[in-house]
Amino acid sequence: MGDLQGESINAQYVHEVCYCLLSVSHRNSLGLQEGCPVRNYILHRRDANAQGEFGNWQLLDLFYDTLAILTDQPRTIELEYRVKAMNPAGESLSSNTATVVL
Repeated sequence: MGDLQGESINAQYVHEVCYCLLSVSHRNSLGLQEGCPVRNYILHRRDANAQGEFGNWQLLDLFYDTLAILTDQPRTIELEYRVKAMNPAGESLSSNTATVVL
């Protein structure tokens, strides 16, 4: 298969957002789970207003593991989360969007 060290990451998935935990996974550009180490994840969030329209994405946090503990998240409004992964080859595209009401 060759050396995947320089492969960029093209997708990651938000698996779960519940109360204060966010769980993600990633794949490198060859669709494999290993071979392209992720240095960190970038977490974005956007909130819905009273009419249900979402605002702009805001940088929420940087984290280094596939599990992030979220604190002080708004309650009783619709929220959307997405993640990007980073490694020496660059920044990935945004993940799927997870919509929740906490």
